Amino acid sequence: MAIQQVLLKLPIPRDFNFGGQNNFYFQVIGTNAKQYIEINNFSFSSGNPILYDFDIWIRG
Repeated sequence: MAIQQVLLKLPIPRDFNFGGQNNFYFQVIGTNAKQYIEINNFSFSSGNPILYDFDIWIRG
């Protein structure tokens, strides 16, 4: 009898709901494909949001 293995990677949607905070740490797994991120319930009390990439130290 032959044994077979299968590995599946399924994208799991994540809700980026910041709960009204004005500072929130999150991670997105990098790929070569474009990714769409929607952020909800973010506090704009201190201005427009700024995203930082701490892996390559750039501000987006």
